[in-house]
Amino acid sequence: MEVPGEYLVRFQTSSSSLAQGKAVADPASLLASKGIPFEVLHSGKASKRAMSLSSKLTAPAVRPALYHLKNVQKGSKEISDLPGALSVEPNCYIRPFLTTNDSEYSEQWAHQVMESEKAWDISTGSKDIIVAVSDTGVDYLHPDLKDQMWVNQAEAQGASGVDDDNNGCVDDIYGCDFADEDGDPKPATSTGGEHGTHVAGIIGAVGNNGLGVAGINWNVRIMAVKGFSDSSELAKTDDLLKTVYYAADNGAHVINCSWGANQSPSSAERDAFSYALDMGMVVVVAAGNSAANAREFSPAGISKVITVASSNSRNELSSFSNYGTGIDVMAPGGDAPQFGGRDEKILSTVPGGRYVGLRGTSMAAPYVAGLAALVLSINPDLTNSDVEDIIVKSADEFSVTVPRSSNLKYTYGRINARKAAEAALASLPQPDPVPDCPPGQQCSQQGGGNPASRSADVSNAITSGFGGCSNEMRARSNTNKAEAPMAAFFLPLIILMILRRKK
Repeated sequence: MEVPGEYLVRFQTSSSSLAQGKAVADPASLLASKGIPFEVLHSGKASKRAMSLSSKLTAPAVRPALYHLKNVQKGSKEISDLPGALSVEPNCYIRPFLTTNDSEYSEQWAHQVMESEKAWDISTGSKDIIVAVSDTGVDYLHPDLKDQMWVNQAEAQGASGVDDDNNGCVDDIYGCDFADEDGDPKPATSTGGEHGTHVAGIIGAVGNNGLGVAGINWNVRIMAVKGFSDSSELAKTDDLLKTVYYAADNGAHVINCSWGANQSPSSAERDAFSYALDMGMVVVVAAGNSAANAREFSPAGISKVITVASSNSRNELSSFSNYGTGIDVMAPGGDAPQFGGRDEKILSTVPGGRYVGLRGTSMAAPYVAGLAALVLSINPDLTNSDVEDIIVKSADEFSVTVPRSSNLKYTYGRINARKAAEAALASLPQPDPVPDCPPGQQCSQQGGGNPASRSADVSNAITSGFGGCSNEMRARSNTNKAEAPMAAFFLPLIILMILRRKK
Protein backbone atom coordinates (compact mmCIF):
# COMPACT_ATOMS: atom_id res chain seq x y z
CA MET A 1 0.00 0.00 0.00
CA GLU A 2 1.44 3.36 -1.08
CA VAL A 3 1.91 6.35 1.19
CA PRO A 4 -0.05 9.14 -0.58
CA GLY A 5 2.12 11.86 -2.07
CA GLU A 6 5.45 10.32 -0.98
CA TYR A 7 8.24 9.00 -3.19
CA LEU A 8 11.75 7.60 -2.87
CA VAL A 9 13.98 9.09 -5.56
CA ARG A 10 17.50 7.96 -6.40
CA PHE A 11 19.66 10.74 -7.83
CA GLN A 12 22.96 10.45 -9.61
CA THR A 13 25.63 11.85 -7.28
CA SER A 14 28.08 14.51 -8.36
CA SER A 15 31.05 12.23 -7.68
CA SER A 16 29.75 9.46 -9.94
CA SER A 17 28.80 11.96 -12.62
CA LEU A 18 32.24 13.56 -12.61
CA ALA A 19 33.80 10.14 -12.99
CA GLN A 20 31.78 9.77 -16.21
CA GLY A 21 32.61 13.27 -17.42
CA LYS A 22 29.09 14.57 -16.78
CA ALA A 23 27.76 17.45 -14.75
CA VAL A 24 24.59 17.23 -12.68
CA ALA A 25 22.61 19.78 -10.70
CA ASP A 26 22.36 19.48 -6.94
CA PRO A 27 19.13 17.52 -6.16
CA ALA A 28 18.48 19.56 -3.02
CA SER A 29 18.58 22.81 -4.96
CA LEU A 30 16.30 21.41 -7.66
CA LEU A 31 13.73 20.17 -5.17
CA ALA A 32 13.84 23.39 -3.18
CA SER A 33 13.28 25.45 -6.34
CA LYS A 34 10.14 23.45 -7.04
CA GLY A 35 8.88 23.75 -3.47
CA ILE A 36 8.94 19.98 -2.88
CA PRO A 37 9.59 19.01 0.78
CA PHE A 38 12.31 16.39 1.03
CA GLU A 39 14.60 14.49 3.36
CA VAL A 40 17.99 13.07 2.43
CA LEU A 41 17.96 9.41 3.47
CA HIS A 42 21.45 8.78 2.15
CA SER A 43 23.86 11.12 0.41
CA GLY A 44 25.56 8.40 -1.62
CA LYS A 45 28.86 9.26 0.04
CA ALA A 46 30.83 6.74 2.05
CA SER A 47 30.50 7.16 5.81
CA LYS A 48 33.45 7.56 8.16
CA ARG A 49 33.07 3.90 9.11
CA ALA A 50 33.14 2.87 5.45
CA MET A 51 36.32 4.85 4.92
CA SER A 52 37.92 3.28 7.98
CA LEU A 53 37.07 -0.17 6.60
CA SER A 54 38.36 0.58 3.13
CA SER A 55 41.80 -0.79 4.00
CA LYS A 56 40.28 -4.12 4.97
CA LEU A 57 37.69 -4.33 2.21
CA THR A 58 37.43 -2.88 -1.26
CA ALA A 59 37.12 0.88 -1.64
CA PRO A 60 33.62 2.11 -0.73
CA ALA A 61 31.34 2.11 -3.76
CA VAL A 62 29.82 5.36 -5.03
CA ARG A 63 26.04 4.91 -4.78
CA PRO A 64 23.09 7.01 -5.87
CA ALA A 65 21.80 9.52 -3.36
CA LEU A 66 18.41 8.61 -1.89
CA TYR A 67 15.84 11.35 -1.25
CA HIS A 68 12.47 11.01 0.46
CA LEU A 69 10.00 13.41 -1.17
CA LYS A 70 6.93 14.39 0.84
CA ASN A 71 3.61 16.05 0.02
CA VAL A 72 4.07 15.76 -3.73
CA GLN A 73 0.90 17.20 -5.29
CA LYS A 74 1.39 15.89 -8.81
CA GLY A 75 2.28 12.43 -10.05
CA SER A 76 5.72 10.88 -10.38
CA LYS A 77 6.19 12.00 -14.02
CA GLU A 78 7.32 15.51 -13.04
CA ILE A 79 9.81 14.06 -10.53
CA SER A 80 11.25 11.53 -12.97
CA ASP A 81 12.00 14.40 -15.38
CA LEU A 82 14.30 16.05 -12.85
CA PRO A 83 17.93 16.08 -14.01
CA GLY A 84 19.91 13.25 -12.46
CA ALA A 85 16.85 11.28 -11.28
CA LEU A 86 17.65 7.58 -11.74
CA SER A 87 14.43 6.13 -10.37
CA VAL A 88 11.19 7.25 -8.75
CA GLU A 89 9.39 4.75 -6.52
CA PRO A 90 6.40 5.16 -4.20
CA ASN A 91 6.99 5.13 -0.48
CA CYS A 92 5.08 2.11 0.84
CA TYR A 93 3.65 0.78 4.06
CA ILE A 94 5.32 -2.41 5.31
CA ARG A 95 4.02 -5.03 7.71
CA PRO A 96 6.06 -7.17 10.11
CA PHE A 97 5.95 -10.86 9.11
CA LEU A 98 3.74 -12.41 11.78
CA THR A 99 0.90 -14.88 11.44
CA THR A 100 -0.91 -15.57 14.69
CA ASN A 101 -0.57 -14.23 18.21
CA ASP A 102 -2.25 -15.62 21.30
CA SER A 103 -1.46 -16.20 24.94
CA GLU A 104 -0.49 -19.87 24.61
CA TYR A 105 3.03 -20.69 25.73
CA SER A 106 5.13 -23.39 24.11
CA GLU A 107 8.43 -25.08 24.83
CA GLN A 108 11.72 -24.05 23.23
CA TRP A 109 11.83 -27.08 20.98
CA ALA A 110 13.90 -25.19 18.40
CA HIS A 111 17.11 -25.49 20.43
CA GLN A 112 16.72 -29.27 20.54
CA VAL A 113 16.20 -29.46 16.77
CA MET A 114 19.21 -27.24 16.04
CA GLU A 115 21.52 -28.91 18.60
CA SER A 116 22.08 -25.56 20.30
CA GLU A 117 23.28 -27.17 23.52
CA LYS A 118 26.29 -28.70 21.77
CA ALA A 119 27.02 -25.38 20.06
CA TRP A 120 27.08 -23.74 23.50
CA ASP A 121 29.89 -26.12 24.49
CA ILE A 122 31.97 -24.21 21.94
CA SER A 123 30.65 -20.67 22.47
CA THR A 124 27.73 -18.92 24.13
CA GLY A 125 28.33 -15.70 22.22
CA SER A 126 30.33 -12.53 22.73
CA LYS A 127 29.58 -9.00 23.90
CA ASP A 128 31.83 -7.81 21.08
CA ILE A 129 29.25 -8.81 18.45
CA ILE A 130 26.41 -6.37 17.69
CA VAL A 131 23.13 -7.53 16.16
CA ALA A 132 20.72 -4.87 14.93
CA VAL A 133 17.02 -5.67 15.20
CA SER A 134 15.16 -3.66 12.55
CA ASP A 135 11.61 -3.98 13.81
CA THR A 136 8.91 -2.52 16.07
CA GLY A 137 11.41 -1.70 18.82
CA VAL A 138 12.95 -3.62 21.70
CA ASP A 139 11.98 -3.47 25.37
CA TYR A 140 15.45 -2.74 26.73
CA LEU A 141 14.12 -3.02 30.29
CA HIS A 142 13.04 -6.65 29.90
CA PRO A 143 14.88 -8.69 32.58
CA ASP A 144 16.07 -11.20 29.95
CA LEU A 145 17.34 -8.48 27.58
CA LYS A 146 18.48 -5.46 29.61
CA ASP A 147 22.03 -6.78 30.03
CA GLN A 148 22.26 -7.63 26.33
CA MET A 149 21.56 -4.19 24.89
CA TRP A 150 24.05 -2.27 22.77
CA VAL A 151 24.87 1.03 24.44
CA ASN A 152 25.94 4.10 22.51
CA GLN A 153 28.44 5.43 25.05
CA ALA A 154 28.74 8.86 23.40
CA GLU A 155 25.03 9.46 24.00
CA ALA A 156 24.85 7.65 27.33
CA GLN A 157 27.58 9.89 28.70
CA GLY A 158 26.56 12.98 26.73
CA ALA A 159 24.10 15.81 27.21
CA SER A 160 20.37 15.21 27.04
CA GLY A 161 18.72 16.58 23.93
CA VAL A 162 22.02 16.79 22.03
CA ASP A 163 23.25 14.61 19.17
CA ASP A 164 26.57 14.03 20.93
CA ASP A 165 28.01 11.66 18.31
CA ASN A 166 26.57 13.61 15.36
CA ASN A 167 25.00 10.53 13.77
CA GLY A 168 21.64 12.16 13.07
CA CYS A 169 19.73 10.68 16.02
CA VAL A 170 19.46 12.50 19.36
CA ASP A 171 19.91 10.55 22.62
CA ASP A 172 20.11 7.21 20.80
CA ILE A 173 21.47 5.24 23.73
CA TYR A 174 20.06 1.81 22.80
CA GLY A 175 19.30 2.55 19.16
CA CYS A 176 16.99 4.89 17.30
CA ASP A 177 13.26 5.25 16.59
CA PHE A 178 13.02 6.50 13.01
CA ALA A 179 9.24 6.19 12.75
CA ASP A 180 8.57 8.50 15.72
CA GLU A 181 11.76 10.53 15.16
CA ASP A 182 13.36 10.16 18.56
CA GLY A 183 16.19 8.27 20.20
CA ASP A 184 14.00 5.91 22.24
CA PRO A 185 13.43 2.56 20.47
CA LYS A 186 11.20 1.14 23.20
CA PRO A 187 8.04 -0.25 21.58
CA ALA A 188 4.40 0.55 22.11
CA THR A 189 2.50 -2.49 23.37
CA SER A 190 -0.92 -1.42 22.08
CA THR A 191 -0.10 -1.67 18.36
CA GLY A 192 1.76 -4.96 17.99
CA GLY A 193 4.97 -3.62 19.44
CA GLU A 194 5.87 -6.99 20.98
CA HIS A 195 7.16 -8.26 17.62
CA GLY A 196 10.65 -6.71 17.85
CA THR A 197 11.16 -7.72 21.49
CA HIS A 198 10.19 -11.29 20.58
CA VAL A 199 12.75 -11.29 17.76
CA ALA A 200 15.43 -9.89 20.09
CA GLY A 201 14.82 -12.67 22.63
CA ILE A 202 15.34 -15.37 20.01
CA ILE A 203 18.67 -13.78 19.13
CA GLY A 204 19.96 -13.04 22.60
CA ALA A 205 17.83 -13.63 25.69
CA VAL A 206 20.27 -14.28 28.54
CA GLY A 207 20.91 -17.99 29.02
CA ASN A 208 21.65 -19.99 32.14
CA ASN A 209 20.24 -17.28 34.44
CA GLY A 210 17.30 -19.25 35.80
CA LEU A 211 14.85 -16.84 34.16
CA GLY A 212 12.51 -17.16 31.20
CA VAL A 213 14.07 -18.34 27.94
CA ALA A 214 17.52 -18.67 26.39
CA GLY A 215 18.45 -17.00 23.12
CA ILE A 216 20.81 -18.65 20.68
CA ASN A 217 23.41 -16.26 22.14
CA TRP A 218 23.76 -15.99 25.91
CA ASN A 219 26.11 -13.05 25.34
CA VAL A 220 25.60 -10.47 22.58
CA ARG A 221 24.84 -6.79 22.00
CA ILE A 222 21.38 -5.98 20.58
CA MET A 223 20.98 -2.67 18.75
CA ALA A 224 17.33 -1.61 18.55
CA VAL A 225 16.51 0.17 15.27
CA LYS A 226 12.81 0.94 15.22
CA GLY A 227 11.06 1.51 11.91
CA PHE A 228 7.44 0.99 13.02
CA SER A 229 5.45 3.83 14.55
CA ASP A 230 3.93 3.64 18.03
CA SER A 231 0.57 4.56 16.51
CA SER A 232 0.39 1.92 13.77
CA GLU A 233 1.23 -1.68 12.95
CA LEU A 234 2.60 -0.49 9.61
CA ALA A 235 5.95 1.02 8.73
CA LYS A 236 7.01 3.19 5.80
CA THR A 237 9.80 2.07 3.50
CA ASP A 238 11.87 5.17 4.15
CA ASP A 239 11.88 4.58 7.92
CA LEU A 240 12.91 0.95 7.50
CA LEU A 241 15.71 1.87 5.11
CA LYS A 242 16.97 4.35 7.70
CA THR A 243 17.30 1.46 10.16
CA VAL A 244 19.52 -0.39 7.69
CA TYR A 245 21.78 2.59 7.05
CA TYR A 246 21.97 3.41 10.77
CA ALA A 247 22.95 -0.16 11.70
CA ALA A 248 25.64 -0.25 9.01
CA ASP A 249 27.11 3.11 9.99
CA ASN A 250 27.05 2.46 13.74
CA GLY A 251 28.98 -0.78 13.85
CA ALA A 252 26.43 -3.62 13.69
CA HIS A 253 27.85 -6.93 12.51
CA VAL A 254 24.48 -8.53 11.78
CA ILE A 255 21.01 -7.14 11.02
CA ASN A 256 17.71 -9.00 11.23
CA CYS A 257 14.74 -7.80 9.16
CA SER A 258 11.59 -9.77 9.97
CA TRP A 259 9.32 -7.63 7.80
CA GLY A 260 8.38 -7.15 4.19
CA ALA A 261 5.74 -6.63 1.52
CA ASN A 262 4.32 -8.69 -1.32
CA GLN A 263 6.01 -6.66 -4.03
CA SER A 264 9.28 -6.90 -5.89
CA PRO A 265 12.23 -5.20 -4.18
CA SER A 266 12.63 -1.56 -5.16
CA SER A 267 15.89 -0.02 -6.33
CA ALA A 268 16.04 2.03 -3.11
CA GLU A 269 15.82 -1.15 -1.05
CA ARG A 270 18.47 -2.88 -3.15
CA ASP A 271 20.80 0.09 -2.66
CA ALA A 272 20.33 0.08 1.12
CA PHE A 273 21.00 -3.62 1.51
CA SER A 274 23.94 -3.48 -0.89
CA TYR A 275 25.38 -0.72 1.27
CA ALA A 276 24.97 -2.88 4.38
CA LEU A 277 26.64 -5.83 2.69
CA ASP A 278 29.50 -3.64 1.46
CA MET A 279 30.00 -2.51 5.05
CA GLY A 280 30.53 -6.14 6.01
CA MET A 281 27.20 -6.78 7.73
CA VAL A 282 25.49 -10.16 7.64
CA VAL A 283 21.97 -9.35 6.41
CA VAL A 284 19.18 -11.75 7.37
CA VAL A 285 15.58 -11.34 6.16
CA ALA A 286 12.35 -13.29 6.66
CA ALA A 287 10.92 -15.03 3.58
CA GLY A 288 7.31 -14.08 4.35
CA ASN A 289 4.18 -15.88 5.52
CA SER A 290 1.97 -15.93 2.43
CA ALA A 291 2.75 -19.47 1.19
CA ALA A 292 4.00 -17.85 -2.02
CA ASN A 293 7.24 -17.48 -3.94
CA ALA A 294 9.69 -15.47 -1.82
CA ARG A 295 11.27 -13.83 -4.88
CA GLU A 296 8.09 -11.81 -5.32
CA PHE A 297 8.46 -10.31 -1.84
CA SER A 298 10.68 -7.56 -0.52
CA PRO A 299 13.29 -7.63 0.91
CA ALA A 300 13.21 -11.45 0.66
CA GLY A 301 13.75 -11.28 -3.10
CA ILE A 302 17.01 -9.31 -2.87
CA SER A 303 20.07 -11.32 -3.85
CA LYS A 304 23.01 -11.80 -1.47
CA VAL A 305 20.92 -11.35 1.68
CA ILE A 306 20.15 -14.52 3.65
CA THR A 307 16.45 -15.28 3.02
CA VAL A 308 14.99 -17.56 5.67
CA ALA A 309 11.99 -19.88 5.37
CA SER A 310 10.21 -21.38 8.38
CA SER A 311 10.25 -25.02 9.45
CA ASN A 312 8.35 -26.94 12.12
CA SER A 313 9.65 -29.44 14.68
CA ARG A 314 9.56 -32.24 12.08
CA ASN A 315 11.80 -30.25 9.73
CA GLU A 316 8.91 -29.74 7.33
CA LEU A 317 8.25 -26.43 5.60
CA SER A 318 5.78 -24.52 7.76
CA SER A 319 2.33 -24.33 6.19
CA PHE A 320 2.45 -20.51 6.01
CA SER A 321 6.07 -20.11 4.86
CA ASN A 322 7.05 -18.60 1.54
CA TYR A 323 9.19 -20.85 -0.62
CA GLY A 324 11.05 -21.01 -3.94
CA THR A 325 14.58 -21.01 -5.27
CA GLY A 326 15.30 -17.75 -3.47
CA ILE A 327 15.30 -19.47 -0.08
CA ASP A 328 18.81 -19.77 1.35
CA VAL A 329 18.05 -21.74 4.49
CA MET A 330 15.25 -22.84 6.85
CA ALA A 331 15.02 -22.28 10.62
CA PRO A 332 12.41 -23.12 13.26
CA GLY A 333 9.42 -20.80 13.08
CA GLY A 334 6.53 -22.94 14.26
CA ASP A 335 3.44 -23.93 12.32
CA ALA A 336 -0.27 -23.10 12.15
CA PRO A 337 -3.19 -25.56 12.33
CA GLN A 338 -5.53 -23.25 10.44
CA PHE A 339 -3.30 -23.69 7.39
CA GLY A 340 -3.13 -27.47 7.78
CA GLY A 341 0.11 -27.51 9.79
CA ARG A 342 1.05 -28.43 13.34
CA ASP A 343 0.10 -26.23 16.28
CA GLU A 344 3.58 -25.00 17.18
CA LYS A 345 5.05 -21.70 18.32
CA ILE A 346 8.37 -20.17 19.30
CA LEU A 347 8.54 -18.96 22.89
CA SER A 348 10.40 -15.71 23.46
CA THR A 349 10.40 -12.36 25.25
CA VAL A 350 7.73 -9.67 24.89
CA PRO A 351 7.45 -6.23 26.57
CA GLY A 352 6.67 -5.99 30.24
CA GLY A 353 8.91 -8.86 31.33
CA ARG A 354 6.59 -11.44 29.76
CA TYR A 355 7.08 -14.47 27.50
CA VAL A 356 4.73 -15.45 24.67
CA GLY A 357 4.71 -18.02 21.88
CA LEU A 358 4.50 -16.68 18.32
CA ARG A 359 4.91 -18.28 14.91
CA GLY A 360 6.12 -17.06 11.53
CA THR A 361 9.16 -16.58 9.34
CA SER A 362 9.67 -13.57 11.64
CA MET A 363 10.73 -16.09 14.28
CA ALA A 364 12.83 -18.21 11.89
CA ALA A 365 14.98 -15.31 10.64
CA PRO A 366 16.36 -14.29 14.08
CA TYR A 367 17.54 -17.85 14.70
CA VAL A 368 19.75 -17.40 11.63
CA ALA A 369 20.80 -13.88 12.66
CA GLY A 370 21.60 -15.20 16.13
CA LEU A 371 23.58 -18.10 14.69
CA ALA A 372 25.55 -15.63 12.54
CA ALA A 373 26.47 -13.76 15.73
CA LEU A 374 27.45 -17.02 17.42
CA VAL A 375 29.70 -17.93 14.48
CA LEU A 376 31.34 -14.48 14.64
CA SER A 377 31.89 -14.87 18.38
CA ILE A 378 34.07 -17.88 17.58
CA ASN A 379 35.93 -16.30 14.66
CA PRO A 380 35.37 -12.54 14.40
CA ASP A 381 37.66 -12.31 11.37
CA LEU A 382 35.15 -14.06 9.10
CA THR A 383 33.58 -11.96 6.33
CA ASN A 384 29.81 -11.80 5.88
CA SER A 385 30.06 -14.18 2.92
CA ASP A 386 32.15 -16.56 5.05
CA VAL A 387 29.45 -16.54 7.73
CA GLU A 388 26.69 -17.23 5.22
CA ASP A 389 28.76 -20.02 3.70
CA ILE A 390 29.25 -21.67 7.09
CA ILE A 391 25.56 -21.42 8.02
CA VAL A 392 24.29 -22.74 4.69
CA LYS A 393 26.83 -25.54 4.27
CA SER A 394 26.49 -26.78 7.86
CA ALA A 395 22.68 -26.98 7.64
CA ASP A 396 20.91 -30.35 7.69
CA GLU A 397 19.28 -30.96 4.31
CA PHE A 398 15.64 -32.02 4.03
CA SER A 399 13.37 -32.64 1.08
CA VAL A 400 10.24 -30.57 1.69
CA THR A 401 6.87 -30.31 0.02
CA VAL A 402 5.03 -27.01 -0.12
CA PRO A 403 2.00 -27.81 2.09
CA ARG A 404 -0.60 -26.11 -0.11
CA SER A 405 0.85 -27.43 -3.36
CA SER A 406 1.87 -31.09 -3.35
CA ASN A 407 3.48 -30.67 -6.78
CA LEU A 408 6.16 -28.29 -5.48
CA LYS A 409 9.15 -29.89 -3.79
CA TYR A 410 12.46 -28.37 -2.71
CA THR A 411 15.58 -29.44 -0.87
CA TYR A 412 16.35 -26.94 1.89
CA GLY A 413 18.90 -26.88 4.67
CA ARG A 414 17.63 -26.38 8.23
CA ILE A 415 20.26 -24.64 10.33
CA ASN A 416 22.32 -26.71 12.75
CA ALA A 417 23.95 -24.62 15.48
CA ARG A 418 26.40 -27.35 16.51
CA LYS A 419 27.73 -27.92 13.00
CA ALA A 420 27.99 -24.19 12.32
CA ALA A 421 29.91 -23.64 15.55
CA GLU A 422 32.25 -26.52 14.73
CA ALA A 423 32.84 -25.11 11.24
CA ALA A 424 33.60 -21.68 12.69
CA LEU A 425 36.04 -23.30 15.11
CA ALA A 426 37.75 -25.12 12.25
CA SER A 427 38.12 -21.81 10.39
CA LEU A 428 40.45 -20.41 13.05
CA PRO A 429 44.15 -20.23 12.16
CA GLN A 430 45.88 -23.39 13.29
CA PRO A 431 49.11 -23.28 15.35
CA ASP A 432 52.33 -24.31 13.58
CA PRO A 433 52.87 -28.06 13.93
CA VAL A 434 55.42 -29.18 16.53
CA PRO A 435 58.39 -30.86 14.79
CA ASP A 436 59.12 -34.52 15.44
CA CYS A 437 61.58 -35.21 18.25
CA PRO A 438 65.16 -35.56 16.95
CA PRO A 439 66.92 -38.73 18.20
CA GLY A 440 68.57 -38.32 21.56
CA GLN A 441 66.64 -35.15 22.49
CA GLN A 442 63.80 -34.81 24.97
CA CYS A 443 60.35 -34.33 23.37
CA SER A 444 58.36 -31.20 24.13
CA GLN A 445 55.33 -31.17 26.39
CA GLN A 446 53.16 -30.52 23.28
CA GLY A 447 53.14 -34.07 22.02
CA GLY A 448 56.52 -34.37 20.34
CA GLY A 449 56.53 -36.69 17.36
CA ASN A 450 53.08 -38.14 18.07
CA PRO A 451 50.65 -36.64 15.52
CA ALA A 452 47.60 -37.70 17.52
CA SER A 453 48.99 -36.00 20.61
CA ARG A 454 49.76 -32.80 18.70
CA SER A 455 46.21 -32.80 17.32
CA ALA A 456 44.80 -33.05 20.83
CA ASP A 457 47.00 -30.16 21.99
CA VAL A 458 45.79 -27.97 19.09
CA SER A 459 42.16 -28.83 19.88
CA ASN A 460 42.62 -28.02 23.57
CA ALA A 461 44.35 -24.73 22.77
CA ILE A 462 41.53 -23.63 20.49
CA THR A 463 38.54 -24.67 22.59
CA SER A 464 39.75 -23.42 25.95
CA GLY A 465 38.61 -19.86 25.25
CA PHE A 466 34.99 -20.70 24.41
CA GLY A 467 33.55 -22.47 27.43
CA GLY A 468 32.60 -26.11 27.87
CA CYS A 469 36.23 -27.10 28.52
CA SER A 470 36.08 -27.90 32.23
CA ASN A 471 36.01 -31.66 31.59
CA GLU A 472 39.02 -31.53 29.28
CA MET A 473 40.91 -29.40 31.78
CA ARG A 474 40.23 -31.92 34.53
CA ALA A 475 41.25 -34.80 32.28
CA ARG A 476 44.59 -33.18 31.50
CA SER A 477 45.15 -32.45 35.19
CA ASN A 478 44.46 -36.08 36.14
CA THR A 479 46.79 -37.33 33.44
CA ASN A 480 49.63 -35.20 34.80
CA LYS A 481 49.10 -36.62 38.26
CA ALA A 482 49.25 -40.16 36.90
CA GLU A 483 52.51 -39.45 35.08
CA ALA A 484 54.26 -38.16 38.21
CA PRO A 485 54.79 -41.58 39.91
CA MET A 486 56.02 -43.06 36.62
CA ALA A 487 58.60 -40.30 36.27
CA ALA A 488 59.76 -40.88 39.86
CA PHE A 489 60.25 -44.57 39.09
CA PHE A 490 62.22 -44.24 35.83
CA LEU A 491 64.37 -41.19 36.65
CA PRO A 492 66.83 -43.01 38.99
CA LEU A 493 67.32 -45.77 36.40
CA ILE A 494 68.14 -43.22 33.68
CA ILE A 495 70.68 -41.47 35.95
CA LEU A 496 72.29 -44.84 36.84
CA MET A 497 72.69 -45.72 33.14
CA ILE A 498 74.36 -42.39 32.39
CA LEU A 499 76.82 -42.80 35.27
CA ARG A 500 77.79 -46.32 34.10
CA ARG A 501 78.51 -45.03 30.57
CA LYS A 502 80.83 -42.35 31.96
CA LYS A 503 82.82 -45.00 33.79
